[in-house]
Amino acid sequence: MRHWLFPFSTMAALLTLVWSLAGWRQQTQAAAERSVTDDAVAAEAEQYLAATLANAIADLRFLASSNEVRELLASPHEQQFAMAATEFTAMLKQKPLYRRLRILDAQGMELMRIERRGRGIERSAQSELESKAGRDFFDEAQKLESGSVYVSRFDLDMQGNQIVQPPQPMLRLSTPLRLEGRAAMVMALNLDGTRLLESLHRILDKRGRQGTVVDDQGYWLYHPNPAMRWGSQLGTEESLARRDPELWQRIQA
Repeated sequence: MRHWLFPFSTMAALLTLVWSLAGWRQQTQAAAERSVTDDAVAAEAEQYLAATLANAIADLRFLASSNEVRELLASPHEQQFAMAATEFTAMLKQKPLYRRLRILDAQGMELMRIERRGRGIERSAQSELESKAGRDFFDEAQKLESGSVYVSRFDLDMQGNQIVQPPQPMLRLSTPLRLEGRAAMVMALNLDGTRLLESLHRILDKRGRQGTVVDDQGYWLYHPNPAMRWGSQLGTEESLARRDPELWQRIQA
């Protein structure tokens, strides 16, 4: 018999916590007590994710409304970019979960990218900047009102049209940067998905029973077996929905 927790949705990022407990064969008092404990652990994981996203959204809004970014929008010269880069670098130093901060022009071209590389934080060279036109975190952010934040799907980092190797999970938050009479530019913040999943993993597994994290399509984002992760992007098609369609249908219900 299996016990599962219902899926939850936070913003546009849908993560389902699936708690598989092997060995239950009867409804005993001990099993009931363990169920209460498991519910509490899953609630803690959900609260962690919600709080993490709320803090990231607040930080992104803060940067988007900062004097450095306002001055850059009004006068996009190197001096203004350098000042904004200093502010972005300070934010990444304070928040280890944050992997990358970018400003993109109204056509989706990166104008500035500050990111972690190894143990350092660097500003990417002009030759390394890429167009992100057509990516959801850019296109959807452009449709929003000022101050609104778009939360992307949780997926693997890509440079060009290729998945970065080794795979690096990312969750992207983006917000429009608007000046009257102009198409919106976009600011984007990447959260380090590996750190995020490791934190969820520690919460879920701390009672000595394995937890897995799947997305809203039933694909594993975290699984004890690395070969089961990211099946939708890596082409393995491994998913809870395929492995156990009955359980997946009951979770969706």
